[in-house]
Amino acid sequence: MLGLNLAACTIGSPEYRTFNAAPGRGAVQTSGLVCDSKTVAPDLASLQSCGGDKGHCYDRTKVPGVGTLPQDACPAEEICVPDTILMANGKKLTACESIIGAGTCVSTMVAEIDANKGSLGNQGCGADEACVPCVDPTNGNATTPFCLEAGIGVHEEPCVASNEAQEKPQACCLSKKGKPVGTCIEPSGVPEGQRGSVEQDLCKPGLACVPEALTRGEFTKCNAGYSGVCVDRCFVGITNSSLLLEGGCDDGEVCVPCLFGKGQGLPGCQGEPDPG
Repeated sequence: MLGLNLAACTIGSPEYRTFNAAPGRGAVQTSGLVCDSKTVAPDLASLQSCGGDKGHCYDRTKVPGVGTLPQDACPAEEICVPDTILMANGKKLTACESIIGAGTCVSTMVAEIDANKGSLGNQGCGADEACVPCVDPTNGNATTPFCLEAGIGVHEEPCVASNEAQEKPQACCLSKKGKPVGTCIEPSGVPEGQRGSVEQDLCKPGLACVPEALTRGEFTKCNAGYSGVCVDRCFVGITNSSLLLEGGCDDGEVCVPCLFGKGQGLPGCQGEPDPG
C-alpha cells in the first residue's frame, strides 16, 4: 500500500516556502519575509488575547515566515500569533518525532498545520499542536522555518520581503487527461516501510513520485462498498491491487479504503471509525 503520511511533505522551508494552503478570509500569509533584527519576548499582558486564548495580537510586519495566521479580532495592522512563537525569543520549539524523523511541535493556529494535522499527528505535542517535520522533502530536505538553528520568534524591527525565487516542486504521474497528479519529493519524505510503494516516474533521479493531492492534505472521499479516498491508478502499490474499485472516483482513479489508510494518516479518513 502506498505510503500516505505525506501531507507533512509540504510544510514550506525558508528557502522555498511552499505552503499548501492559501490565506483564507481574515487570514494573513506571513511567508516570504526575511527578518534580520533580533527576536524579542513581548509582555503578553500588554497584548490583546486572541485565538481562543492560545495567542496574542502582534504587529504583522514583525512576524517571521511561518505560514498563514488568523486575523481573528486583532487590529488591522496585527495578526494573531501563537503564544509558543511569541515567547520563543530565538529558542527552538518543543521537539518531537514526526512521521519522517525529527520534528517540532507547532500550533494548529497556523492554517497549513491545521489543514494537515490528521496526517502530521501530535505525538509528544500539546492537544492544539501538530508534530511538523524539520525538513521539507519537496525541496531537497531544506530545513523548515520551525527548526532553524537560529530558533524562532517575533522580531524587534519589521521584516522585509524576500527576493528569493519560490521554486515549485517537479510534477509527475500524468493522468489519462494528461494532467500531472503527482509531486516529486525526496524519498525520505515517505515513511521508511512504504518507500517500496513509490517510483521515480517523471522525477529526476533520486526523487520519488507521490500523489500531489495527498501531499497538500486534500482528498476526494469515495464509497465502493467501503469508505475511502480517491487516488490515481498510476501510483504503484495501488495499481497492483485488482481488488480496489472506482467507487465514484474520476476515470483513472481507485478508491483506497480507509480501513488501511486511517492508521497511516490518510487525509479524509481521520473521522472514520476504527476498523473492527
